[in-house]
Amino acid sequence: MTIDHLVGQRVTVRGVAGDAAGGAVVLAGEGTPVYLARMARWDTLAGSTIEVTGELDRTEIAPLRSAPGEPASHGAPGRQYVLRNYTPPRSAANGEGPSVRPA
Repeated sequence: MTIDHLVGQRVTVRGVAGDAAGGAVVLAGEGTPVYLARMARWDTLAGSTIEVTGELDRTEIAPLRSAPGEPASHGAPGRQYVLRNYTPPRSAANGEGPSVRPA
């Protein structure tokens, strides 16, 4: 799922809350991870379907860096989707599937 056309806009992300090496994520449509800025992990909402509204950005959050001749460090190649200035995440009612849409 590409949501590049929504970068820079205020969006509502709906999906399953999960924890990744780079921080807390919402797995939106087709499993696209959207990281929540400054949030290391989920507490009680982990594994739940949630909604959160904020400004969508795309940036490197865990660059791959390694010393010459050493295995690659744990990181993520390229730029990831990040939600900034977001409202408190809330549980979402069942019925609608994962999505990213303009707020």
